[in-house]
Order: sequence, then C-alpha cells, then structure tokens
Amino acid sequence: MLILLTALIGASLIFLLWFYHMRSNVNIPITPGGHWLWGHLGKFMSITDADDFEPIYFEITDPKNGDVGHMKFLHVSNVFLSTAATAEPLLKSNVNINKNWQYDLFGDWLKGSVLILPGAEWQKRRKGLTPAFHFNVLESFIEIMRHSAVRLSEKLAVMSEGGPVDVDVSPLLTVTTFNTLVETSFGYDKDAFEEDNEVFRGFHNIVTTLVERPRNVLYYFDAVYNRTKAGIEGKRNLKIVNDFLRDMIQNRREAKAEGNVKLHKGKHSFLDHLINLQEENPAALPEEFMLGECNTILLAGHGTVTGTVNFALYYLCKHPDIQQKVYDEIAEAVGDGSIDDIQPQNLLYLTQVIRETLRLQPPAPSVSRKTSEPMQAGDYIIPAGTNVDIVIWHIHRDPKVWPEPLTFDPDRFTAENMKTRSPYAFIPFSAGPRNCIGFRFAMMEMRFLIMYMIYNFTVTTEQTMGVELKRHVEGITLVPGPGFKVKFARRE
Repeated sequence: MLILLTALIGASLIFLLWFYHMRSNVNIPITPGGHWLWGHLGKFMSITDADDFEPIYFEITDPKNGDVGHMKFLHVSNVFLSTAATAEPLLKSNVNINKNWQYDLFGDWLKGSVLILPGAEWQKRRKGLTPAFHFNVLESFIEIMRHSAVRLSEKLAVMSEGGPVDVDVSPLLTVTTFNTLVETSFGYDKDAFEEDNEVFRGFHNIVTTLVERPRNVLYYFDAVYNRTKAGIEGKRNLKIVNDFLRDMIQNRREAKAEGNVKLHKGKHSFLDHLINLQEENPAALPEEFMLGECNTILLAGHGTVTGTVNFALYYLCKHPDIQQKVYDEIAEAVGDGSIDDIQPQNLLYLTQVIRETLRLQPPAPSVSRKTSEPMQAGDYIIPAGTNVDIVIWHIHRDPKVWPEPLTFDPDRFTAENMKTRSPYAFIPFSAGPRNCIGFRFAMMEMRFLIMYMIYNFTVTTEQTMGVELKRHVEGITLVPGPGFKVKFARRE
C-alpha cells in the first residue's frame, strides 16, 4: 500500500511539474472544439486515413473561429493565422523566421538543410545557395525542361494511339519531374530513373513513411517511431538514397578537380554551388548537411510541380472553355512555327491558370514558425516561443479578398487585378525572407509540362472533386485522388 501511495504521489508531482512547464502563456481564446484537458488532440487521434487530416485541420483553423486562433494539444499552444492581414507581420519579419518543432521530426532526412536551419545559420546558407536559383541559371535549364515535357507528351501519344485513353497521370508526372530535377540540380544524366528504379522507389518510400509521422502523436517520440515498421522502413530507404547521393557528390567533386564538370550552357548546378560552399567552410557544411540539402531539393523540387500540374489538369478538364483559351494562346504563339520554339513564360493566360490552381490547391496548406520575440497579430500579442501556423488554405479562400472563392477563375491573376491585391493574399510558396528558394524553377517547369500536354491533347475526366475525388496524399504530393484519371485525346 505504501509503495502504491508513493507511486501515486510521485506521478502526481511529475504531472504537476510537467503541467507547470508546459502551461500556456498565450492569452488568446481557445478555438471552439477543444477538450478541457487534452485540447484539440482528440480530434486528430482517431484519424486512420491520411486524407482525413487536412479537413479536420481546416475546420479548426477556419477564420469563422477567429482569424487569430488558438489550438491546444494537451497544454501545448499552437496559434494559427488565417488571413493575409494577420499573417503579414510574421511572414515579413526578419526576426521570427525559425521553423517550429515539427520540422525536427524530419531531422534524420533533411538534417542541416535550408528548410529547417534556424536564424543566423539559415541566413548564411540561404545567401550561399541563392545564386544557384538565379534567373540566368534557370534559363540554362530550359532545354532540359523542354525535353522532359516532350518525352512525357510522346509517352501519352503512344498510349493514345488507339484513341482517347484514361491515364493515371500522377505516376508519369512524378517520374518526369524527378528526372528533370536530378539533371538540372545535380547534373545527372536525363531519363535515368523509372518507377522500378531502386533510388526512385527508395526516395518515394521515405516520403510516404516520414510524412505520416506528424499525423500520429505517438510517432513524435523517437523511441516509439524508430521501432515501428514505418520508422525501420524509412531508415532502410534513407540509406539507399543517401548512398546514391554520396556517390553523386563524390563523382561531381572528382570531375571538378579534373576540370571536367558538365555544365548546362556554362552555368553551374545546385550541387556545384553546394560543393563550393562545403570547400569554403567544411565545418559549416559537413557531409550529412550536404545530404540534407540534396534531399530537400528532391523533396520540394518535384512534389510541388507534380501535384500542381495534376490539379491544373483537373480544372482544365472541368472547364473546357478555359482549356480552349489555353490552347488558343499556345496555338497563336506557335503560328506557322513549332511549339519547340515557344518560351512558355510568355504565355500569360497559362500562367494565370497555374496561379489560380495554386490558389485553390496550395501544395502546403500551411507553414509554421516559432516566434523568437513577441509580435502583434490582429488584436493579440503572440509571446516569444509560440508555435504559429500561417494557414495558406484559408488565406487563399478569404471571400473578402477573393469573391466567390471556390470558383476557378484565372482572370483573378490579370496584371490589373493583381496590382490592387496584398502580396500576402497569395502565398503558395510562402512569402517574405523565408519564402521558397525554388519557386521560379517550379513555375517554369509547370508551364512547360502543361503547354505541351494541352497543345497536343484535349483532356477530360468523368470524376468530380468532393464526390469520387478529394485532396489526396500521395507521398508528399497532394493530388486529386485517389485514382484520378485523365482522358487524353490527341488533337488533329
């Protein structure tokens, strides 16, 4: 009895100490729907399908609950900002730039990368890598992107030789964008990977297993996660990918020493810049950090493109009038010449279609920070040390900024309409100092892929979002699915 009493007293003391340590100092009303003890945690604990995570998150963070909201997980606070006005002070801050603790869950995979580095370390790395994404460097990759788009269209042409054909286009896009990224960013041979390639499979298995980790609270603990099937499988696949990356880095380094580096139109790749940074300061960029940067580029550089092109195809299928306008713009630009001579960045309406797709279906529904100093958001002061989500999904659907926000309307992005809108109302690649370093690369590749597909094919689908389809998690990529099929019919 004494032992039991001692144990109970000890457990109570531990709980009280934990409660005191984790208690919230956030003086923002708790968003409705949270339990008095475990907060909003219970809403997520019952999830069995990854596709169900976002709808619950969007329900809690809906601006109708307050454009500055307060979620709690046990006694840990998570503030969310769901309008452009409340998000702007955080997005443009040069001080509150640290990512929150959830990014640490990807530490083994993306270790020391520009995605998760804090403050001063991030600023130095970002400055060192920015030249790799200069417009002149991206221009040198145009022919690689064109080749990839042509090859994808050729595959679709073969598949549709017997007439219109339903295609699960996502796997084709995933392989295409992966190959494009590996050649442009790493100088690796084009068309090197197909779905059965061990490295390609390994990378996507990492994505599939690791991105599930934040959706399961028990997986937040390494001692638990590393013993699960997902954790064990993730480590095995990470070794496969990192072994490939090590060989690629070493080969590139040897080529550089021999003066035999393959350049695209005289421009150095992302990997060349990374090697230069490592040679300048080996202590600041050890091998494990180089691997983290390479994995980050692979993760962010093709998943976003794959998902957005999928959704763009869906909207073009559902709006044949808009699809016709895209085709007419391309055909007019081609004239009596060849599509292979067209620079898609000059296709303004196509760009509007991509932006409207990104508005309705942002690749990342939110981005997160941890405040380093107090900040004002709306009517509230958010204290230092607070986890804060900027909910892009709701910012992009604010009816005060976007009339009839669920309507797909590319004309929202004419030059005239964009001129009067806050730059923080459309943030598919985040905004401010910590925006996505590769967003121009992604936009350029999206244009190429859609341009060639719509010029060569009409696209239709019998499926509808919200009925047969929903926003589906496919690894890190969010696509219309599951089982989204596009019918490709060759144009005469």
